[in-house]
Amino acid sequence: TENEQLDISPTLATDADGRWHLAWITEAQPGLYHIAYGRQLDADPSNFETEVLAESELGEFGTGAEPFLAFDPESGVYVGYRAGGYPNYRIDIAHKPSPAEPWSFLTAPSGNLTDYQCALVARHGKLHVLVSGNDGWGIGGAGFYSTWENGSWSAPQQVNSQTAQVNASLFIDGAGAAHCVWETLSGNFLTGDIWYSTNADGSWTSQPLQEEGELHYPLMALDHLGNGYMLALKDDIFTYDPNLVEVVLYGPELVVGTEAPAWAADLRLSPNPASGLAWLDLPDAAGDCHITLTDQLGRTCLQLEGRGRVRLALGHLPKGIYCLRVRTREGVVAVRRLVVQ
Repeated sequence: TENEQLDISPTLATDADGRWHLAWITEAQPGLYHIAYGRQLDADPSNFETEVLAESELGEFGTGAEPFLAFDPESGVYVGYRAGGYPNYRIDIAHKPSPAEPWSFLTAPSGNLTDYQCALVARHGKLHVLVSGNDGWGIGGAGFYSTWENGSWSAPQQVNSQTAQVNASLFIDGAGAAHCVWETLSGNFLTGDIWYSTNADGSWTSQPLQEEGELHYPLMALDHLGNGYMLALKDDIFTYDPNLVEVVLYGPELVVGTEAPAWAADLRLSPNPASGLAWLDLPDAAGDCHITLTDQLGRTCLQLEGRGRVRLALGHLPKGIYCLRVRTREGVVAVRRLVVQ
């Protein structure tokens, strides 16, 4: 943005062409806050079209609306945010099926008296929503999961019963099961403890994941083998020092670090950009490898095993930007960007 008003809390997603979609909170005039939305129009990342959602009602304390954006090629853009005024907050979701269609607005169902945050996943025309809140003044509270499809909501399912949750991250696996990590609350205070919940067995179960008292804003994902990974901010909320804040990654022991292996410099991917076919040349030091190609939405497009020279058949893929991951038997990972045209 290039204006003098307040623009904060950006949230973003990419579409199948690798183009950005963003939403944020903007101060339309002093004390009046709305959700703003922008989308990348072409290959130039600076070429954006923006608009303000005048129908979004963020209330007097709108800077805390915490928008969350999700994109689905089949059903369009969704932006969830805290709407209304204290103490009657709710989670509204703005939906735009296509650039030519107008915005519509939904209210997510919940069993809380007031809701503060949400996490969204949009996939194959179905919106998955996790909302969190409490019954006011730090009393009670839980997370509630529901889906919106074909114009109607499913009944909200209570995710957890032990404690209120905040800063939740939602992930939907290939079988359609929901997984989430979240930070617990004690009254209105962050605890720094992280829990994990899932409905993979047909009903929601929850368990402590990391109870260190220093973790916040967790993000989670599962790989193609079902291994879980969590990224979180680590700091002591009682003796906060910005110089000591860390970003930490938890996962299987196969994750050995963020540095590329020495042999990654000899890995060759050509042609790149490619059309129909590409070749991956693996150095001898890599040995047998598992190769995965994912699109900008994290969907797996190609999986194969190989060593030496590996043929990548790309004829079935639409144009766009893809991520190629090469994992050795020892769990060492190298990553390359592949453009299909």
